[in-house]
Amino acid sequence: MTTVIYTAILGGSDTLKAAPVDVADQCVCFTDAPLELHDRPDGTRSSVQVPKQSGWQIATVPATTDPRRNAWWLRARSDLLFPDADVVLWLDASFDMIDVAALLRDAGDAELAGLRHHERASCYEEGAELVGIGQSRAEDVAVQLEKYRREGFAPTALTTSGILLRRRTTRTKAFNELWDYETRLHRGDNTQLSLDYAAWKVGLPITHLQGTYPDNPYVRYDAEDHHLHRRPYR
Repeated sequence: MTTVIYTAILGGSDTLKAAPVDVADQCVCFTDAPLELHDRPDGTRSSVQVPKQSGWQIATVPATTDPRRNAWWLRARSDLLFPDADVVLWLDASFDMIDVAALLRDAGDAELAGLRHHERASCYEEGAELVGIGQSRAEDVAVQLEKYRREGFAPTALTTSGILLRRRTTRTKAFNELWDYETRLHRGDNTQLSLDYAAWKVGLPITHLQGTYPDNPYVRYDAEDHHLHRRPYR
């Protein structure tokens, strides 16, 4: 069985953490510049090569004017990036790895596995939050979620997209395709609005792992570094 773990640092977001090389056949970091960017105290930025001891294979992708959406495409289309891998695990670059081996064990034979959101229980609650904090426009969220309501989508959980394990199956490929389509179709920060919907639409159950985004036994969210480097939504 071939296992690939991958992440992305685009537009200077996040700082690359050490790769969990002991539990994967490949650890790949996609970046639009094979450099780590660091903020100096005077507000300027310095660039240093990604350290070899980080354990990541660096895959360079073209820079775009919207690196967030480029990262969303990379996160969604694991089937195109690693067509021969049996298990593919996406990890946001904002995570320090604690026990990725336990994550793989706990996922078992699940086709799709991730973490529940620690505060919200549906895409409808998430949509209201995104509007409230200014990450999406109310009119964009309304169009997307009204479509889901008309189709009868009534979720009981909100899956976060920062950790996502997929097995190579027909259903996960269909999920990837639809998730990618939905994120491109709608404006704003809609990856978590569309994740559970896309899985439901293709008939793919989501296995929820132990804990939540900020509190789980597998990874630690480096909030300070992430907020230092994060970029605005488009």
